[in-house]
Parts: sequence; C-alpha cells; structure tokens
Amino acid sequence: MSFVEEYFRFIHTLNHRLDNLTLKLGSSNGKQRILYKAIWKSDYRQVQKILTAGYSKIENDMKALEKAAAKGDLGIVQLLLDYGCIPKDRKSKALDLAVLKGHTDIALLLIEWGVEYRGRNQYNETLLYVAACGNHVAMIEKLVQLGCDMNETTRTWTPLHVTTQRNHTESLLCLLRHGADPNVTNVDHHTPLDMAVCQESFENVRYLLFAGAKVNIQHIYSLPGVQQVFQRNPEILMLLNENSRQPPPLIELCRIAIRQGLGQQVMFVFRSLPLPKILQQYIAMLDILVKPKARSRATSC
Repeated sequence: MSFVEEYFRFIHTLNHRLDNLTLKLGSSNGKQRILYKAIWKSDYRQVQKILTAGYSKIENDMKALEKAAAKGDLGIVQLLLDYGCIPKDRKSKALDLAVLKGHTDIALLLIEWGVEYRGRNQYNETLLYVAACGNHVAMIEKLVQLGCDMNETTRTWTPLHVTTQRNHTESLLCLLRHGADPNVTNVDHHTPLDMAVCQESFENVRYLLFAGAKVNIQHIYSLPGVQQVFQRNPEILMLLNENSRQPPPLIELCRIAIRQGLGQQVMFVFRSLPLPKILQQYIAMLDILVKPKARSRATSC
C-alpha cells in the first residue's frame, strides 16, 4: 500500500471515529452535519444510526427531507418520515424537488403521508406546474387524478404554457388528453398556440389545433419575431391559414364540445359514455398517442 493510500485510509478512519464520538457526545448541530453527509452518501445505516441515537431536531429538519427527496433515496425518505420529519405546509421543498427531478415514487410516498400537494410553493407555483416544468408525464397524470387544476395560472403561466414554451411534447399531450383548455391565456393574454408558433414547433402547433385551439391570425402576426418564424417555417403559416379559413368538420366540433362538457374528468369518464368504443376513444383523443395526424386523417374515424 502506498503512502497516499495509507494517508487517505487514516483520514477516513479518523473521520469515522469522530462521527461516532459526535453521535455519542456531540450537539444537535454536530449530529445534523453527520446526518446530511450520510444522506448525501445514501448511507441508510448511518442515517438510521443517527436517528436512533436521539437526534432531537428531526421533526423540524425539513432540509434533511429535502436533501433525501432530491437525492431520490426512497428508503431514507421513508426512514425520515417514520421518525416524524413530515412537512406541515407547502413551504417545504421536499415534494417539489421530488416532482421536479422525476422521483415519482418519493412524491407519491410524501402525498400518502399527508404532505400538502395543493396550494402554491414559495415561488407561487403549483405542484402540477412544477411537474410540467420537469416534463414528468407520470407525475402529471397522478396530480390530475388527484384533482389538480390544469388551467390554473401560476405566477404568469399555466402548465400548458410551460410545456409548450419548453417543447415538452409528451407532457403537452398528457395535459391536452386530460382536458386542459388549449385556448387558456396567461397574464400577458398569450395562448399556448402563440408560444408553440414562437418556438417554431410545427408538431405542437398541430397538436394544439387538433385539440381545438382557435386561430387568430391578426393576433399571431402581432407576436414579436413571428415574421422570421414564418420565413423559416412556412409550413406553420400554411397550417394556421388552413385552420383559420376552413371551419373544423362537424365531427371535430362535436368532439370538442363533448370534451369541454366533461372538463378535466374526460379521461376518467369517457369509457362510461353510451357510445361505441371507437367513438369513446376518439373523444378521449387516444388517436393522438400514435403520431401527429393531419386534420383530414383524424376525421376519418
């Protein structure tokens, strides 16, 4: 063994002994430092050892839970919850971090333990908005199922706006299928379609039109830089012009009207509609899962 290896082994052993001494004789601050280090290393046994040694601050140490949630360690999160580290309101970042980083299992565990998922965090964001920012479809599905409002404006945008702005197409589709309003406006009176055009996303423009987004050509031409967008993407302009000049077929108008009537419960009740299965699936927009389709092809069913 080289001198360098012996040196680092000695340092590791010394730190380990100091940590053990701190657990026996140290203050709460010392135990907290060791706890955070153990969480960072995903050392379940060490975390358990600290908690059983009598760490008095655990019930109020939301930072420990936030670190474990961000790390994605389900076992340690469960352990902290078992010892009383449970957030009392949305000020704690643990649930938001789990959602943002896509740790769905941890997010669901926190919700199961009664952690508040409604309301807004310190940045005035809803949890559904956070899930949309992270492009986590499974979490969006769960939050919608729990009754979170897809059309609620958070700070300036709705979840549909942020998915469009960030080109999170899968999350965009999820929100649209569940009944998010494609014509909802943000605080600046812009629709998701406006953002899809500015982001030069032909795919998202087509999806939004497919879901019933209304086209106001004059308004779209007033958007900053839109002339350059159309020069680079003439197919977007052609699609918008086609949809503004020609009214949707009757079957699409019926679908849009039914979906608006069912609201944000459409994906949970469409199978109970007294209609043939193919029409139930059409109303639920299940055909949009396969691939982008032109308006003429979509109406063929």
